[in-house]
Amino acid sequence: MPRVLIIDDDPVIRLAIEQLLTDYGYDTVTAADGESALKHLVQDAHFDAVLCDIKMPGLDGLSLLGQLQTRAPHLAVVMLTGEDKVETAVQAMRQGAINYLTKPIDPDDLLKAVQEAATHYATNLQKQAVLDQLFSNLETLRTLHPDLQQPEPAPPTETAAVPPDAPQIRCGALSVDRKQMLAYCGDDVLDLTPTEFDILWQLVQQQGHVIALEVLVLALHGVEVSREEARRMLSSHLSNLKTKLQKTPCGELLTNHWGRGYRLGEGRQS
Repeated sequence: MPRVLIIDDDPVIRLAIEQLLTDYGYDTVTAADGESALKHLVQDAHFDAVLCDIKMPGLDGLSLLGQLQTRAPHLAVVMLTGEDKVETAVQAMRQGAINYLTKPIDPDDLLKAVQEAATHYATNLQKQAVLDQLFSNLETLRTLHPDLQQPEPAPPTETAAVPPDAPQIRCGALSVDRKQMLAYCGDDVLDLTPTEFDILWQLVQQQGHVIALEVLVLALHGVEVSREEARRMLSSHLSNLKTKLQKTPCGELLTNHWGRGYRLGEGRQS
């Protein structure tokens, strides 16, 4: 049974939506404000759709949407508002909402939006499962065959900082040896997985430049994916890589540039 989280500070509207969706077979959970909604999501993030009012006291709908995109980007969120302003709709869509309904809401429009959101959620889950399996297979293959030929790096958007065929590349105290598949910070060897090493190798070749995640995936696997798909494929590996670097004097070399990608290099981007 599809589950829907309904977030609205107006109890009348909240109850009306809950009753409508329940009558059509949906399992509903309600919240009167953004803070309560976050508590529900912490306890159980499995919702096929989220209906969220924009104007609420405390944590408003757009602010909540921003947090949802960070904490649970897979959620399909439909925004609700009493203001028919194009600017608000555009802002909501840019922040990750998949639809936008104005009050008073037509029941048929609401049911259609919820169905579309649930379908969107299910499709994304299927895509993610395929990507996760693909990524897992590739990592297993590299572990079993560490000498496996890697795809040629994708052409960077700017001139490469160092020759891509260099056997060993330095970046500050960091040294990455492609031939031995080892990375050092000073004299200390970094304990990296094959995927973390491959990511680091791509970044060190373009040191000083911000590299988009989809460019990294193309360079690593030779496949083109969207930015969101690339983020899901690489986020945990990049997070682990950054954590390992931060335990060394090389910790400041890897930086995340929100909405753009990752950069390896000393100082600020030129």
